[in-house]
Amino acid sequence: MARRPLSLVTKLIAGGLLAGLPLLAPAIGVLAPASPALAQSGEQKIAGVAVKVGDTVTLTLADGRTITGEVTAVTGNQIKVKSKVAGIAAETSYNASEIKSLTVGAAQPATAPATTPSGTPRPDAPAKPNTTAPATEPKDDQAQGPSVYFVPIVGEFGRDCAATPMRETIRDARKFQPDFLIFVFDSEFAFRREESNELDLSQAELAWQGGLEAALNMAEIIQDEIRDDPKWVKKPTPVAWVRRGMGPTAFLIMSFKNIYMSSGTKIGGIGYLNLLMAGVGDVTVQEKQRSLRFGRAAGLFDKGGHDLKLLRAMARSEYELSFSMVNGKPAFFENLTGDEVLTDNGDPQEGKADLLSDAIRGRGNDVLNITPEVALKLGVSKGTVNSREELFYALGIERQVRDLSKDAKAAKIQSEWSRGVGEAEAEINRLLAELQRTPVQGATATERNAVRGRRIGMLNKIKSTYEAYKESVDPNRFGSSSNKELVVQSNIQIDMLKQQIRLDRD
Repeated sequence: MARRPLSLVTKLIAGGLLAGLPLLAPAIGVLAPASPALAQSGEQKIAGVAVKVGDTVTLTLADGRTITGEVTAVTGNQIKVKSKVAGIAAETSYNASEIKSLTVGAAQPATAPATTPSGTPRPDAPAKPNTTAPATEPKDDQAQGPSVYFVPIVGEFGRDCAATPMRETIRDARKFQPDFLIFVFDSEFAFRREESNELDLSQAELAWQGGLEAALNMAEIIQDEIRDDPKWVKKPTPVAWVRRGMGPTAFLIMSFKNIYMSSGTKIGGIGYLNLLMAGVGDVTVQEKQRSLRFGRAAGLFDKGGHDLKLLRAMARSEYELSFSMVNGKPAFFENLTGDEVLTDNGDPQEGKADLLSDAIRGRGNDVLNITPEVALKLGVSKGTVNSREELFYALGIERQVRDLSKDAKAAKIQSEWSRGVGEAEAEINRLLAELQRTPVQGATATERNAVRGRRIGMLNKIKSTYEAYKESVDPNRFGSSSNKELVVQSNIQIDMLKQQIRLDRD
């Protein structure tokens, strides 16, 4: 991913964090507020039932799980329940859409007769025990619980984490046929190995170039290739666990339907698309390029089922977005009339521009960086978890879960790829230096053509080394503006050397 020469920090200072390309659409009409009686009692309706903090509830989820515990928070379309299962105590948030039924109180459901009035077994009656089966418990390595395969997303996104090692990782996972593929997003918001805890706006610009392309390629592998691959006998459930989510990794995260976030993290760092290519060509050309990139990113948000208004708020600093919770769901307004403002238009003349110190740290509201709290309200995240145990619990697989990490090769595959990229860049630089030290000279045509042959060999080696890692190598390390330029220049030199060999005869 090549860095553009004009950084967004410079553009933001020059433009006062303002880009005048309004995308405001007609506001959505305000829906009816919640019942006054409920508001006065402190109760809110979840799944059609009035509940309040402190109530003991039993949730029956759409996936068949039953959760009993104490309500610790009710916000919009979310209910947080504190419960304890298999010795693990945790507070877990559930979306209203996940809840099939909800009852207040700890009463157990009545036991229904095992047969219908006609004497036939009920369809939902428990199966009779198999008296011929062995009474011994399965060994730990033969546990019949759900299996999980962890995929680390670490290092520099688009370099250390790329499509080629991702495809190899998915092939390794396929051997195990896991029930869950859990992608742990913990990648650096870095460029050329330079990482900062602060948001580098130049890197935000880069997110819309090579970073977006890397996310698109990996999403196709994770979402589409698994779906269409008949060797996956059972299709795993892909889950994104976000421990760090700033930068182009945010594009890939938002292609998931099942997202969980750790406390204190954010999903974002892809703002200021409206300043991309500022000062390059006319305004019409600039906006066309921005629209093309926005459209490609929209495909990823569609895969995850996320509203494109969120993408626009994350991408463009002049866009206004707010929301109100209506009947447990967020209603978006493309202005500031909602109960909670996600982004304003960043207009300095209206006093809405973020301070530069806030902008570079991902704070402020000129562009949207999604926190765990906001993600829960918007339905982007299904829960906030800070350990594997909490994640297993939130997924409902805490009993006899089979963690395949011991035998999985995911971490090794990514580590070897990362090392290979570094070695490839070093090898290309070595070959380029050797070319400089190998001028074409000699007393005879035979001697001169022998040197030309060696130079052709070096150039072909440069090309083959590049081809093996072309999605991740940094062309700026070789003085090229792009990987394409590196190959084109190598081919031109090879053709020239071949022509010189044909013409130079004793």
